[in-house]
Amino acid sequence: MSFSPVDGPVPDRVSTESGGIVYRDVWPGVSLRYDVHPAGVRETALVESPDVPSRLEFSLAGLEAARVEPATGNALELREPGSDKAVAVVPLPVVKDAAGKEVPEAPFFVSLTTSSGSDIVLSMDPGWLKRQSPDAFPLQVDPDIVFPDLAASTAFSSLNNQYNSAHPLWWGDHILLGRDTTGETWRGAPRFDGLGQWSPTYKVENAYLIVQPLESDNMPLPYTVAFHAPATQSFAGAAPGAQPFATHVLQNRTDPVWVDVTSWASLWFLNGQPSGTFGITGLETGQHLERFSVTLLLDIAEPATPTTVTFPADGGTVGTRTPLLTAAPIQSNNPDPIRYKFEVSSGPAAGSGAVITSGWIEDPQWRVPDGSLDDNTTYSTRVLTSTSSLAPAEGPPVSFKVDLNLGAGGPAPTSKLWGESEDSATVPAPSPGTGVTKLQVNTASGNLAASVEGHTVTGVAGAITPTFTYNSLARGDEGLRGEYFQDVDQDKTFDDALVGERVDPVVAFDWASSKPIGELEPVHMLARWTGFVRLPTGTSWQVAAVVGPGGTTQQGSRISINGQVVTPSQSWTGQTGPWWSTSISSTSTATPVSVEYWHGTGGDASIRLYIRDASAADPDATITEIPSDWLTTSPTTLPPGWTMATDAPTVRWLRLRDNGPSVTAIAGDGSSLEFPRTSAGYGAPVESTAVLSAVTGGGYQIEDGLQYTYDPAGRLTAVVSPLDPLNPSTFSYS
Repeated sequence: MSFSPVDGPVPDRVSTESGGIVYRDVWPGVSLRYDVHPAGVRETALVESPDVPSRLEFSLAGLEAARVEPATGNALELREPGSDKAVAVVPLPVVKDAAGKEVPEAPFFVSLTTSSGSDIVLSMDPGWLKRQSPDAFPLQVDPDIVFPDLAASTAFSSLNNQYNSAHPLWWGDHILLGRDTTGETWRGAPRFDGLGQWSPTYKVENAYLIVQPLESDNMPLPYTVAFHAPATQSFAGAAPGAQPFATHVLQNRTDPVWVDVTSWASLWFLNGQPSGTFGITGLETGQHLERFSVTLLLDIAEPATPTTVTFPADGGTVGTRTPLLTAAPIQSNNPDPIRYKFEVSSGPAAGSGAVITSGWIEDPQWRVPDGSLDDNTTYSTRVLTSTSSLAPAEGPPVSFKVDLNLGAGGPAPTSKLWGESEDSATVPAPSPGTGVTKLQVNTASGNLAASVEGHTVTGVAGAITPTFTYNSLARGDEGLRGEYFQDVDQDKTFDDALVGERVDPVVAFDWASSKPIGELEPVHMLARWTGFVRLPTGTSWQVAAVVGPGGTTQQGSRISINGQVVTPSQSWTGQTGPWWSTSISSTSTATPVSVEYWHGTGGDASIRLYIRDASAADPDATITEIPSDWLTTSPTTLPPGWTMATDAPTVRWLRLRDNGPSVTAIAGDGSSLEFPRTSAGYGAPVESTAVLSAVTGGGYQIEDGLQYTYDPAGRLTAVVSPLDPLNPSTFSYS
């Protein structure tokens, strides 16, 4: 696209100046200069004196099918034939004097028209030309053509954007702000075109409006630039007293102003707008008229495509606590790598009561770490995808259940290695007076189940024989169950949503360069570990949690034994520690323990749990970290993998585990049942007629031929068979 002069003589003088080509006297006293730029050739009319033709006509070449029509702001538009769609805009030219300084009043005296619909006529007021100082010549008049829908990058210069308080005027690729010598106030309304080529496929990550002072040697400092809500092309300046959405005070005349307009640009893309406009005002007192370039910098990206979990199947069962979760890979046109984040939730809905997450990884598969999932428990999982800083795409949730098929039997092939069966011989008892030993392997999961009968005890209601069962896949109960929270309201109370939970072998952490769990940052966080501690007998003990460094207001801890806080209050309000607990008498039974921790913003988040012999001559000489084999998640007394049951008569459900959305009953042979929580209480398992109910005041009961009673921690406290009036010696166990 180019301009060609009409009715001008053929120039006979051509010269090169500063890399450009100048054609002298194309019209009397008017020369044309052509400068080559990467984007094309710029044509500038050089008005040598005030005695020149007041009307300069150009024909257009390169877009013959388009017609020229007047447009708002004394500009012209090139429109498609038979359509009102503008394919190009010719804004009012910029006029500069011989020194290259812009002539601010020129828009009042220079205009653009068309005479035939295929030409452009540049008119200059002769009186205005004669009033110019001789030093101003030659004046540089720069007509231009803008193709708003052919932008090739995400950096937009302002187009057709200058509005005066009295006259709406187009003003090239910059704006004037302030007040001129005639008392007119100038405000800008930069419009940014070409947005439609990306929306709605792409979304805005970040958007900045960049305002750069130009030729600002006389600009008073400090200088305040105000930004107003998106305006229309009829914008004549912000209304007096209108509140801008942002202001910026310039402290020098060279640095640009960067204003975050992400929310506005995002709305443009969401609505599919082809263009967007802002209102800008400057200093409107005195006589200061300043020129600024305006650019909209957009960082856009294609939103991530949601994907689905391909394993496990929805409603499926996995035979391991460490399943390998997989998702369908996605494709993206963004330069950033595709990232995936798996979430495994213990709650009934995806993202609720989250157990653990993979964090952002670039592999569409992730193995759940050991210690995160429990047997015979239902979980929800989903995968999130991200290809930019935009909000990630959330895939649909998938429900799955962990079932290790512990114990003898279950819906899986088994192989009896040793024991009583139709095709194997009876094996002698391992010791005099004990029953037969049985070994069985689940060939699907690899679990080895072994059972051995103990000595028989004869009672009034009949004989009772204890049975000890071992499952190789049964997880040992060593450690404490850790729960992790974001302290959203920063009140150091555990009232915010659970972020993640797992079994931690010991309480000994340093999160200076890592995250406590999943995506949880160690800032304004809470953690709580619960379970049981078994202290060696024969002495008394003191416990303490050492946290820090971080000062007295950044982190704290407290320890409870048997429901009673045993550490001093200073330990919780902030400590340089350690703050030792009161003396704790050791017992042979597992005692409930709770350790709570919070961290604010200062110092490195860390905590370690210590113990010392309070009765020793030098207690500090006995300080040691509490080992994992002193800690258990349940009050069992048997080695890991072992459980005990009795056949009196077929006592089965030895303990309960509260999973939140469900409760799991665990049998003596390691097998289990899951009772889903409902609005009316608890639902029945598919594979059993057992009924679970809550007990007033805390605890649970199971009815399964026998009546089992459990305390709030899930420990079995009593088993009673149905009353039989003809048999007063009905079985009862406690």
